[in-house]
Amino acid sequence: MKKASTALNLSSKKISGWFPIKKLQRTYPLTRLQQIFALITLIGLPIFAQAEVETYGGLDAQFGLIDINGESFNPVIGRLNGGLWLREGIGLEAMLGAALSDDSSGSLTVDVPNLLALSIRFQSPEDMHTKAYILLGYARYELDGSLADASFPGSETFAGPAVAVGFLRRTPLAENISAYFEFSSYLANEEIDFGAVTLGLRYGY
Repeated sequence: MKKASTALNLSSKKISGWFPIKKLQRTYPLTRLQQIFALITLIGLPIFAQAEVETYGGLDAQFGLIDINGESFNPVIGRLNGGLWLREGIGLEAMLGAALSDDSSGSLTVDVPNLLALSIRFQSPEDMHTKAYILLGYARYELDGSLADASFPGSETFAGPAVAVGFLRRTPLAENISAYFEFSSYLANEEIDFGAVTLGLRYGY
């Protein structure tokens, strides 16, 4: 995909054959993510001092379900995540992602070059070899778009709340290896419906 040298400004452009968005950009400063991390760290310090910290990590493929003014795109994102347990059933988790493939609708191609998030994980006890969980956090992602044979419109960065629900299930690979299925929603912009379905493997059941 070709990259634009200047950022996309959709608030003042309506392109024929391409989705018009009156108010695409609604971002929060990245420092908000840093503030949330600092607050959670301060809250968790007494917990870390009193008990041995347990960690976990995962690797997955996230299949984007992006809708922008009726245009649908399904780019694929590779993600790496890891976390630590603050207490039983409650963890602090960070995630990094990058594009594996883009997707096109008409003459427009869209992908997600980078994605990062910080979340609190709430996880249920095991029942029938399965655990359920919810992730509540803050995410930052970049959308990159290009029209056929041109680098326009370029890229935009968005940041805002994110939520996910999922299930973990033990695998025969090893006792501490589990497979997981997750549905995520990124709520950075009211005019971009960015959901995703995720499949992955996690170490630290």
